[in-house]
Amino acid sequence: MSKPAPDIWYPENSQVIGTDTQEHLLMNIIGVSGVGKSHLINQCVRAFGTEEVYVMMAENAKTTYDAPGLHIDEIRGIWDARQRVEALARASDAGKRLPKLVFLDSLSGMLDYQRQGYEDKPLTTADGGRDKRAEYGEMGNGTIDLYINARDRIKADVIFLVTTHEGTFNAAPEIAVEGRMVPKNMTRLSNVTLYMKAEEIKLITLFGEDWPVEMAKRIEDKSAFAPHRTVGFDDSGKPDGSMINRFFITQDTGQVMAKGHHKLNLREKADLPAVLRKIHGENW
Repeated sequence: MSKPAPDIWYPENSQVIGTDTQEHLLMNIIGVSGVGKSHLINQCVRAFGTEEVYVMMAENAKTTYDAPGLHIDEIRGIWDARQRVEALARASDAGKRLPKLVFLDSLSGMLDYQRQGYEDKPLTTADGGRDKRAEYGEMGNGTIDLYINARDRIKADVIFLVTTHEGTFNAAPEIAVEGRMVPKNMTRLSNVTLYMKAEEIKLITLFGEDWPVEMAKRIEDKSAFAPHRTVGFDDSGKPDGSMINRFFITQDTGQVMAKGHHKLNLREKADLPAVLRKIHGENW
């Protein structure tokens, strides 16, 4: 007869996931301007309701959200964002129930306002000259502190939207923020970083010459429409033969550093509620 296993000792400050503490994410979603990052907020409002989403907005994307009743907070730089994060953290510490999702839309826009603020109130050297290096350092360290506090202290999923530059002269994506500290650290400081890409597809390549018939069937049964997809129509309201699908690349592709999750595939449809439910569970 086997002996019962001895009680296992843990340090007194240890916590048990699912009992004392719940899983929360800090997620980056990065991609070019116009790829549909702000539209992901609209997806989440439709999936979870306006009360479950809070947006720190550094870019005026209200028409994109298209969500009457949504709670937004206009911010104008790092210190505004850090004040809101501190308020959320204090509410978490007090046991208050936060919305499921806290968005920063966007990190790039927030740092644009921060840089603009230095035009009016520059940091200066001892001889009175403008100290750009100190400004970049303040932006970098301030953003790192914002990440740490949002990740460690807020009991909700926090999602930072970030713009990339991509084009002829910088074919590899580049994070569109000032200085070097933020791009170097933002993936490290997050739990998940998703790289969002849009792909235009001609329906003739999918269905051949009979694409109008096939597309008519899919529009009738509504299978043509999905959160990650835009279907092109002409002025008469008929499909024009084009479609745009959006995807999340969830691991490092050698271009922009991405950071996936063990429950995600290397390529996921850009349906953020579905991705979050895949991570947390279908009943989340």
